[in-house]
Amino acid sequence: MTKLAYDTFYSISINEGELFEGLVDSVKENLEAWVEWISCENPHTTAIPCGYHEKLAPFHKLLLLRVFRPEKLLYAF
Repeated sequence: MTKLAYDTFYSISINEGELFEGLVDSVKENLEAWVEWISCENPHTTAIPCGYHEKLAPFHKLLLLRVFRPEKLLYAF
């Protein structure tokens, strides 16, 4: 993860309040599931792990995609 990606990840986990509450801990505690999502061929169409797919609105899903797989943003919608 690049510094910019880390900074974005940290920022959304702090600034988006309840939506991303526990996101950092979720990634730490469920690393295997997150790595599987991050490294899959189509993360923009694959469910985000740990209940975040159901919890997040499309815009917020884009934020996570921006952090982990920015090259897939073009295909997200």
